[in-house]
Parts: sequence; C-alpha cells; structure tokens
Amino acid sequence: MDEVQIKIQMEAVVIAFSLGLLLLMTLGLLDLVITLNKNDWSYRYLVPFFVAFYFFGLFISKRKYNFDDEKHD
Repeated sequence: MDEVQIKIQMEAVVIAFSLGLLLLMTLGLLDLVITLNKNDWSYRYLVPFFVAFYFFGLFISKRKYNFDDEKHD
C-alpha cells in the first residue's frame, strides 16, 4: 500500500470510530430517558452499523483524494 491508500484507510477508520462512538453515546443517553428493548438494541445488532460506518468513511475518503483503484502513470 502506498501512502495515499494508508491515509484513506486511516481516515475511514477514524470516521467509523467517531460515528460508532456517537451512536453508542446517543443510545446510552436515550436509554436513560426511555427504556429501550434490549432484544432490539443488543451489541450484536450494532456491529453491522460499525461495518456500514467504515464503508461510509472509505467512500468519503476516496472521494476526498479522488482515488480509484486504477494505476496512473
């Protein structure tokens, strides 16, 4: 991997971590106000959100650097 690809991956992870943390904090605060059903909001149901956040971050980072998988000379 070259430097641009490493930077894209790191930015995607940072975006995914930030959005995942925001989701968990929001659900925690929401659980204080109203009781959430534990069967609907278990951690196993939140893992696909983290994967989707990673791919969202990857999409944003690739657009930012105008990077595609083709090699340019």
